[in-house]
Amino acid sequence: MMKKKKVFVNLAGHALANSDRLEERLQKEHAQGWELVNYSWWGFFTFEECQPAHVVYRFDFTQEVWTPGMVRIYQDAGWTKVLDKGGILLLKRKLAEGELASDALLYEDRHT
Repeated sequence: MMKKKKVFVNLAGHALANSDRLEERLQKEHAQGWELVNYSWWGFFTFEECQPAHVVYRFDFTQEVWTPGMVRIYQDAGWTKVLDKGGILLLKRKLAEGELASDALLYEDRHT
């Protein structure tokens, strides 16, 4: 049975305002062998033990509803859907050798 842990992360406001900080936290957890499996709006993140890996996480807030076809576009580009809650899509992708997390963008422009 895989080990699980639940962590409280102080969101200090809406997740959108803190998405970069949350993405970095999720990347660090994954590098230490903890993969995100669920989160709540109250700041509780549930992780499951996994193989440590250099994985980048990205939030996408651009849609109110994510259709399977929209998610498929990301999957075709190498991203994996982690969670889809309330119009917030969380994706992850393993980093290529030598690739920096800061270069792994969903869009060319973070403001798009």
